Amino acid sequence: MVPAVIDEPWPPAITTGSDPGDSPGVIARTVGRARANVELEVVDDEGRPCATGDVGRVRCRSGAVMREYWRDPQRTAEVLDDEGWLSTGDAGFLDEHGYLTLVGRKSDMYIRGGYNVYPAEVERVLSEYAGVGQVAVVGIPDRVLGEIGLAFVVPVAGARPVLQELRAHCRTALADYKAPDRLEIVDALPLTSVGKVDKRALLAGR
Repeated sequence: MVPAVIDEPWPPAITTGSDPGDSPGVIARTVGRARANVELEVVDDEGRPCATGDVGRVRCRSGAVMREYWRDPQRTAEVLDDEGWLSTGDAGFLDEHGYLTLVGRKSDMYIRGGYNVYPAEVERVLSEYAGVGQVAVVGIPDRVLGEIGLAFVVPVAGARPVLQELRAHCRTALADYKAPDRLEIVDALPLTSVGKVDKRALLAGR
């Protein structure tokens, strides 16, 4: 049987992992380093290796990656090149010790004023704010900047977060352009059948 990946071509169990001596901070922030017999790199849109700390497209190569999508050569070519490098669909960066930090899916990225923004990175920071119970960030069209960030927030009981507070909180950990430009308070975040936030449903009817 030919191995096939249905949705996301990412084999984390065989690609990266933490070492016994890794600090709690490294374990919490990263997905570890490349495992034995695995090549891992982060490249730009032209396939050039990114500098340490620069966000780019994550790809890996080993004898255990998928061979192809079942009877779908076009989609296979989109993620697997002739040299065996598999593009995982994730965006991330490598530190000076080779640890990989993921910042989100490339498909979720939006471009605000010429700068790439990965919602998962912003969501992680916003979720640390005391008044935020759950949060989802999406990019929406804007006439001036191209796209801007819209944060859907489910507040904790008794809290009522305001945009200015959330933006200020974001700036403590992220660049200014990553802070959301708009805020909508919602009672709950819709979920897909596999338990992920359904961002299409959030935007439906807008």
